[in-house]
Amino acid sequence: MLHLHLQFTELKNNNNIKTKDGILEWIAPQEKPFNKVDSKYYIVIVRNSLNSDWKIFKLKNNGEKGSGLKTDWGERPVGWVFTSNGIYLATGNLLDSSIEYVWGKTKKYENYIKSVYRWNLNKDIPILVVNNKTGEIAL
Repeated sequence: MLHLHLQFTELKNNNNIKTKDGILEWIAPQEKPFNKVDSKYYIVIVRNSLNSDWKIFKLKNNGEKGSGLKTDWGERPVGWVFTSNGIYLATGNLLDSSIEYVWGKTKKYENYIKSVYRWNLNKDIPILVVNNKTGEIAL
């Protein structure tokens, strides 16, 4: 078990993004980071169809229905879904709860939600740019 923990810690460290202002902490779905309202900002790399470009969204986990919801993206915004089982990150028509892809839960979610990072500092998130073809963050 300790070996798996060390592997996971190494994976997290390798996927963190160091900026001049701090570190964007890479978050894995198995961490269940949204089960507690933490008022932290999350950087989410998503797209709304297999052929569309990757985009960056900044969402704040502040416990309000629709908080961080990005509705300026057409029919499939990204945002938080609050259920009796926890808080989830999803795409779909979130205002009427017709979610399509739930990060870490639904099949093929990784085709639409590429990665999630948490900003743990109490200062502004650095300006980030995503390669719209690969979904990788460039500084």
